[in-house]
Amino acid sequence: MTRVLHRSFTWGVALAMLVLAAAVPAQAAAGYVRLFAIPGLVPTAVAVDGTENIYVAESSRNQVRVFDRAGRFLRTLKDLPRPVSVATDTGGRIYVGNDGDGSVVVFSSTLERLSTLGRGPGELGRPADIRVDSQGQIYVADARADRVKVYDAQGRALFSFGETGSGAGQFHYPVALDIDEEAGQIMVSDLPVVRSAQGLGSHEGARIQIFDLEGGFVSGFGQFGMDDGSLMKPLGLATAGGRVLVADALENVVQIFDRDGSHQETVFDSGHPMRTTLDVSVGPVTGRLFIVSQRTGSLEVYGPPATHTIDATAGPGGSIEPAGAIQVYQGDNRHFAIVPDAGFEIAGVRVDGTEVGALSSFTFPCVLSDHAIEASFRERVFTVTATATSGGAISPAGPVTASLGQDLTFSVAAAAGYEILDLLVDGHSAGRLASYTFAAIDRDHTIEAVFGTVSPQAHTLAVTVDGNGQVAGDPGDIRCPGQCEAELAPGTRVVLAATPDHGYRFAGWNGDCSGVEAACALLLDSNRTVVARFLPEESLEGFESGNLAGYPWLTGGAGHWRLQGDTTRSGAYAIQAPATGGDAFSFLEVALEVTAPGAITFACKLEGTGRLRFLIDGREQDAWSGVLDWTEQRFAVTAGRRVFRWESTGGAAWLDDILFPDHVEVRFPVTDLKVNTLDGPLELAASDPFLISLGLAAGDREGDPGDWFILFGSPWGWYSYNGFRGTWLRGLKLSWQGPLPDLSGHLDLLDLTGLPAGTYTFYFLVDTIMNHRLDEPFIYDVVQVHVSR
Repeated sequence: MTRVLHRSFTWGVALAMLVLAAAVPAQAAAGYVRLFAIPGLVPTAVAVDGTENIYVAESSRNQVRVFDRAGRFLRTLKDLPRPVSVATDTGGRIYVGNDGDGSVVVFSSTLERLSTLGRGPGELGRPADIRVDSQGQIYVADARADRVKVYDAQGRALFSFGETGSGAGQFHYPVALDIDEEAGQIMVSDLPVVRSAQGLGSHEGARIQIFDLEGGFVSGFGQFGMDDGSLMKPLGLATAGGRVLVADALENVVQIFDRDGSHQETVFDSGHPMRTTLDVSVGPVTGRLFIVSQRTGSLEVYGPPATHTIDATAGPGGSIEPAGAIQVYQGDNRHFAIVPDAGFEIAGVRVDGTEVGALSSFTFPCVLSDHAIEASFRERVFTVTATATSGGAISPAGPVTASLGQDLTFSVAAAAGYEILDLLVDGHSAGRLASYTFAAIDRDHTIEAVFGTVSPQAHTLAVTVDGNGQVAGDPGDIRCPGQCEAELAPGTRVVLAATPDHGYRFAGWNGDCSGVEAACALLLDSNRTVVARFLPEESLEGFESGNLAGYPWLTGGAGHWRLQGDTTRSGAYAIQAPATGGDAFSFLEVALEVTAPGAITFACKLEGTGRLRFLIDGREQDAWSGVLDWTEQRFAVTAGRRVFRWESTGGAAWLDDILFPDHVEVRFPVTDLKVNTLDGPLELAASDPFLISLGLAAGDREGDPGDWFILFGSPWGWYSYNGFRGTWLRGLKLSWQGPLPDLSGHLDLLDLTGLPAGTYTFYFLVDTIMNHRLDEPFIYDVVQVHVSR
C-alpha cells in the first residue's frame, strides 16, 4: 500500500516530490503493530519515564498532560508558555521546553516547579527537543539558534556545538535529538537547505547527523525523498537498542534505521493512518513506540507483535475468568476474576507456582513473559462458639463446625440451685431459653448461656437524669426523662442508652456506669444506681453560624482556614485548610479555660497528599496523612488553660463537629510576627527590604510579667535577639523580660536587609512565667524567609 502525504507544501517543493517519488508501495511494519491510541489531544511532543508514564505536550493548550502506561489520565501541568518539547530523567524530574518565552523549566515528579536552565526565559530561541543522559547532563536542540546546547544537572550551561549552515556538523533548524549512550553518540535531526538534482531550485531537505558526546561531528545519513529509507520532514527522533527511529511529519510514518543509516522497517497502520507525526518516544520497559499524530488529535501506541500466554486454571468448587491459555500482547495488563461456587470459598491462588493468598482477583501488570495462575477452592465451613457461665452447661459446647445451610440446635441446662438468666445469641439477648436452633447457617455465630443462683428477691435499678435528656433501658422497659426505677430478676443484663434533647449533649455517666459512651451495659447482681448527665450543646462547634464568631479562633501560617459548604460531615458548613507547598503549614487554634477533666472530639477528613496534626498545649496528640474519609477522633483533656491547635500541610483537610469539654472562654496572649508586613513564607533577594515587626494581643494577661524570645534558625546555627543590648547573639537565649503590653498595632523592630543567601526561620515566643526559661504553655508565631543572591 502506498503511504499518502497529508500536508501542503510550496509548488517548488511539490514538483521536486513528484520527480523524486514514483509512488513506491510502502513496506508493512514487520516488527510493530498498533495497540491503541489516546484520543482528544492536540499533541506536539511526547516523552515517557522509567515506568512508562506518558507525558504529552500540547502547545496550543499551554499544558502537559500525564497518562499511565495504559493511557489512563493522571494529571495536568498547566499554564505553560506554549510547550514544544518534554523529557524526563532517571530521578523522576520533568523538563518542559517552552516556545513562548524561550525557556526550559524543570519540575518534580509531583509537578512542583524546581528550576530553569541557564538564565531562564530567553535562554533559548526555540527549545525544539530535550534529552537527559544517565549522569543528569541535559541536551537541548535550539532550532532558532542552530545549536545543541548542553547543561549540567544543576542547569548551568556547559558548552554548545553546531553552527548555522547545511554542511556536515552545521545545522539548519535542528528539530530533534537523542543520546545513544551505548555507542557514545548524539543523534540530531535537522532540515538543511539542499539543491534539487533536477535543477528545480533549493528546498528544505532532511538528514540525521551523528556527533560524539563532546559535540564533534562523526557522520550522518538521510536521503531526501518519499520511499522507504528516505526522509522528507524528520521532526521526531529516538534511539533504542542500536536502532534509530525517525518520525516523518510529511510521510506520516516512523522509519527505523540501524546506527549506520540502513533502513530496517517502516511503522504505520493503513487502517488507522497517522497525520503529521511530530515526535516518537520508546518505552524502556515494553519497547513500545509512543507516536504524536497531531492532525488526528491522538497519541498512537505501537508495540512488538509478540504475545505471551497466561495459563489460567481453576480447581473444583469455582472458576477463574477468563480461563484457558490467554494470549496477551507484550506490555499489556491482564486481569483475572476468581469466583467460588455456592457453598465454597477461595482457598488460595498460585501465580507462577507461588501462593499469593485467597484473592478474589489478580492482575498481571505489564506482561513481558509467559505466566500461570491457578485458583483452588474449599467447601465453606462455619463455626458456632458455644459457652456457658458457672452454674450450668450448654450442649454441644465449644467451637462447633457446620456446613453452609445446616441447622444446629443447642440445649441449655442449669445446675442444682441455679437458673437460666439469659441466652445471648451473637451478643444479643434471646431470653431465658432452654434450647436454641441456628437455621440454615451461612456465617459464624456465638451463643452463651448465663446462669445465676435461684433467688426470690429482685434487684432494683435506679436511674437519674441530670439535665435535658432521656435514658432508655432493655429489658425492664425503662424510660427516664427525670428519675425512674425498675425491679428486675437477679443476674439480668440491662443495656442503658442515653439520648440528649435538642440543643443538649450527653456528658457522661456516674454511679454504677462510667465513661462518656452513650450506651452502658449492667449485670444486676445487686441493686444498682446510675446517673446520666446532659449539658447544653453550646460546647459543640459545628460552624453552622457561617462564621468564626462562636469561639476566639486564630488561623494563619502559610494560609488561612475558611468556612465552606461543599464538603461537610454534618450540617451546612465545615472548615477547610488551604493547600500548601513543601513543608509549609497553616494552623487553626483556639484557647479555652477547661473547668473539669473531659475530652475533645472532632471529625476530620483528608485528600491527596494532605497531613494533619492535632496538638494540645503544643504537644502532638496524633497525626494523619494520605486519604482519610470523615473519621471521628477523641482525646482526653485535663482541667486548666488549654490551647487546641490543628496544623495542615500539603493537600486539602477539613474539620467539623468539634465538641469541647466543659469550659469558659479566656483570651490568651496572641503573638504575631511579620516580615515586610507579611506572614510568609517569603522569597527575598539580598538587596530587598527585610523588616521584622512584632505584634502582641495580651488578652486577659495584659500587664502580666513574661519571658520574651525572638529567635531565628539559619544555615549557620541559631541566633537570639538581645533586647537589652539591641544585638543578635549566637544560641537560644532570652530576648527580654517584662509585662505583656498591647502591641496590636505592631512594633517595627529590626531591619535585616542584606542578610547572606540562605533559608531563615524566625520565631516570636512568649510565656507568662518570668524565670529566664521557656515554660509551657507558651505562645509563638513563626515566619520562614528564603534569601537568594
